[in-house]
Amino acid sequence: MIGAMGLILRTAASRRPPRAPDAGAAAVEMALLLPMLTMLLLGMFDYGKYMYVGIAAQQAAREGAREMSRASVGNCATTAKVNPLIATEQGSTGAAKLFMNQIGLSTATTVTATCLTTANGVSANPTWQVSLQVDFPPLIGYMTTANLMPKGAGTTARVKAKFLMRGN
Repeated sequence: MIGAMGLILRTAASRRPPRAPDAGAAAVEMALLLPMLTMLLLGMFDYGKYMYVGIAAQQAAREGAREMSRASVGNCATTAKVNPLIATEQGSTGAAKLFMNQIGLSTATTVTATCLTTANGVSANPTWQVSLQVDFPPLIGYMTTANLMPKGAGTTARVKAKFLMRGN
């Protein structure tokens, strides 16, 4: 519009600064990078969970071996006393399973308990070995399929722990 004085009056639309030619580039870059950043973040969570379960499994094996070493059984040859201890520890009421129940993974935990003997088969103080294997589902399956974590059954990740303790 031309005013009375011959000046051009500017409308509100013409007062805006001109748009930069690459204004949508940031949105495109974000759309390209967001899936990779999300996978990286979920991978960090997965590996953190793997480390957490590994530490818990080591503590559970320690608790199981401690519980078995507290029972004085003489030596490993006294099977009448040793076998019930091993059966209890490998069952659902053993100290290792009860410890793994605190983090909700007792059903995914396999416990193997043994009484180790010396070369001649007789030991005044038996040594107990408790081994755990925990198969748990990761957040994303990529970590196990790419062999970045030990693979369990199916798409689960596997943690193994072993602890030895000498009895009284």
